Amino acid sequence: METQLVSHHFKDTLKINPFERYQSLMGYDHDEWIVLRDKILEYMESLFIVKDGQKYLPKDTMLYQGSLNYPFQPGSLSTGNQNTISFFGLDTTISLWYILELMQDSENLSKKEYPRFGYLYAFRLTKDLPISKTINTIYENPKDIFHCKMYKSSVCIGPQISRRGNFSSFVPELYNLSLELTLFYNHFKDYLTLDSSYLVDPLALKLHDNDMSFEPQESIIQKIDEYIPEYAQKIDKETFYRYYIDDDNYVCKYKCGYRGTYTNVLEHEKTCKCKKGGKRSNKKRSKRRKLRKRSKRRSKRNKGNNKKGGNKRNNKK
Repeated sequence: METQLVSHHFKDTLKINPFERYQSLMGYDHDEWIVLRDKILEYMESLFIVKDGQKYLPKDTMLYQGSLNYPFQPGSLSTGNQNTISFFGLDTTISLWYILELMQDSENLSKKEYPRFGYLYAFRLTKDLPISKTINTIYENPKDIFHCKMYKSSVCIGPQISRRGNFSSFVPELYNLSLELTLFYNHFKDYLTLDSSYLVDPLALKLHDNDMSFEPQESIIQKIDEYIPEYAQKIDKETFYRYYIDDDNYVCKYKCGYRGTYTNVLEHEKTCKCKKGGKRSNKKRSKRRKLRKRSKRRSKRNKGNNKKGGNKRNNKK
């Protein structure tokens, strides 16, 4: 019998960035998030079993991770460091939206090609997992907590947002709240078994990133029973920008002042009047300025030599 994927426990979607005001700096969460945060914390506590005062996440609990890599890669998905903590969602919602976040990560913008698909990994706990730290705020991130990021035996769990919307701006537009767990995968791999893997369409997430009623599980194309080469498809840079980054923040490289979407600017540059005979690039202007300065210095030296009665330099080639 196939395991049913878990969606996020609370369907609330907020438009208020939980990190943009001073509350985070002062050490507490935004007022607008407190009610939902307390609900998710209450739900989190209901998941635990307690033995001799120790909290455990029970056997058969499902943990999820969204990724652009196949097969599963432990550690940091943004840096590739496999010796650091791994992040898992206790629902598919945060893990699926994270696939879109990885696609739109600014570090990817210098690449020549990009993955067409993402992957969702569903893990099952094979035994009760001891919890070493519960995080009770949204603003605290496990990667910034010494206990969570330094001790191999640490298992941290707490509320975490899934963000979506216009990633070309610094602040996304929509947020959900889920539970997130971190651990050092290689230390705890005996507690986990990979239950199933799924092929995900990040473009479906992008097309619905502002749709508050969209269920991100709809971006799952199929369960992967056997990996085939078609899953490793790539898209070129132009297609990537058109799919994921296309907005009005791009300017013509010929410095004419034209601004628009990536694809519109690309089309404009083909016939830009500044491309030939108009405004030159900064690199060309800089080279011309250097030549003029060099010529002036030579001219001054020649004048100085003439005044002193010194030898005249022959400037003829």
